Amino acid sequence: KVKKKSGETFWGEIISTTIFFENAWTGLMIITDVSDRVVSELNLIKEKDVFKKLSELDGLTDIPNRRSFDAKLEDYLSNAMLKIANAKFSLIMFDIDHFKEINDTFGHSAGDSVLSELAFLIKQNIRKDDFFARFGGEEFMIISKNIGVKGAVELAEKLRLKIETYGFSSKINVKCSFGVTGYRRGDTAESIVKRADEALYKAKENGRNRVESSE
Repeated sequence: KVKKKSGETFWGEIISTTIFFENAWTGLMIITDVSDRVVSELNLIKEKDVFKKLSELDGLTDIPNRRSFDAKLEDYLSNAMLKIANAKFSLIMFDIDHFKEINDTFGHSAGDSVLSELAFLIKQNIRKDDFFARFGGEEFMIISKNIGVKGAVELAEKLRLKIETYGFSSKINVKCSFGVTGYRRGDTAESIVKRADEALYKAKENGRNRVESSE
């Protein structure tokens, strides 16, 4: 930025050169006000950043979406395969029990409200390093960094209780089932998600509103 005598500043493009004038070399500086161009470019950068953010977030819950989850999981798997320090992680998959009945009984707006409030509640009760995303519909994923299955099960149970006892604004009694698994050598995104899904299925088969692990 260039500052005028008045104290006002503007974005300036500076071109300097030397010229031979009156038998001597003299420096010449030309300053062009390019504020409009710079502001337009900065606005374009901001728009791109906003678009990128929106493409990575779920529109309803304002948490990372499936696309972001897939990319993050691949990063974790790559680090684990390369045996980078603190690369151990566990995966928690959970969904809302009888969510279709909530939508059918109370309406989709009530269902959306439950999803939004649930996402907010989970964000308030996980660690800063945990990656929380909406996997699709009423399904959510948490990637817990540097934690084994036992610790992930404890976290899942804590979250299950928080959800069960939380006072949702719609007055709906919300409960969730959880499936937990940990990284195993040679895992792919497909294999680890499949194990978490199988553990979640087991939780539902065993009565719902509970935590099951693949171990």
